[in-house]
Formats: sequence, structure tokens, C-alpha cells
Amino acid sequence: MKKDKYIIIAAALVFAVIFGFAVVKPSILGYTTYQDIKETGYSIDEYGKSLEELGTKLATCQESGKTLEAQTSEKSDKLSECEKNILFYETEIPRLEKLIASQKEYLQEKNDEVREVEAKVDEEKAKYDAFAQNTANNICCKAKVDNNNIKSYKVENNRVKCLEEGELEINCYGS
Repeated sequence: MKKDKYIIIAAALVFAVIFGFAVVKPSILGYTTYQDIKETGYSIDEYGKSLEELGTKLATCQESGKTLEAQTSEKSDKLSECEKNILFYETEIPRLEKLIASQKEYLQEKNDEVREVEAKVDEEKAKYDAFAQNTANNICCKAKVDNNNIKSYKVENNRVKCLEEGELEINCYGS
């Protein structure tokens, strides 16, 4: 029986401590909060409104924080994409520079070939013009015997035509 008495006393003490924490602690906390509010010079209503405003501001800040977090995540994704693009272009640019250099070299070769062909064309044209001049001189100088007004010629349809007036003059006296 003594044992049961000790168990009841121990249980009562444990219950008293738990009850003390459950009832007394909030009372003490409320009292100290009340004293702190009194020291600020605000009334309980003013303090409650101020606390409510702070709660609203906190909620707004939390929303802003979430929005900024989402924006940061989006910007981070874009930054990652940009970094990938930079890496791609860092390897692509040298390749393209080599390609451009080879294309410039190829173009230079073709330009040289064009210049060679143009030089040959000019040479052949000079030969043709000299041949046409000599042929015109032979034909038109003989025709000039019959028509003394013949002074020039033109080549039309691969034939020499003697003219009284024209751009290409004949030379019947050699030189």
C-alpha cells in the first residue's frame, strides 16, 4: 500500500508539472508580452493592429520572395542556355574561321584563273582586232579605188563591210 501511495503522489506531481507547463507557462508568456507592450507605449489594440500590419507585410514579402525565386530560377535557366550557346559558339567560331579561310583561298584561286582567262581573251581579241584591221585594209583599200569616199569599216556577221563613215578607220598606206 505504501507503494501505491508513492505512485499516486508521483503521478500527482507529474500531473502538476504538466499542468503547470500547460497553464502557467502561457500565462507567464502572456504577462511578459503584456508588460513588453506596455513599455512600447502602444495600447493593446494599437499593438494588435501593428502586429496585423506586420503580418500583412510579411505575407507580401513572402509572396515577393516566391516571385523573385521563380524569376531567379527562370533567369538561371536562361543563363544556363546562354552558357551552352557560348560553349557551342566557342567551338563553332574556329571551325567557321577555318572554313572562311579555305573559301577565301579557293576564291583567290578562282580569281587568278579568271584573270588568266581574261588575259587570254584580251590577247585573242587583240589578235582578232589586228586580223580584222589587216583584212579590212586589204578589202577596203581595194574598194577605195572604185569609191574614193571609203574611209572606215565595220565587222558584221563575221564579214568586213567598207563604209564612208564609221568608227574603225582603214589605213591604206601601211604602218
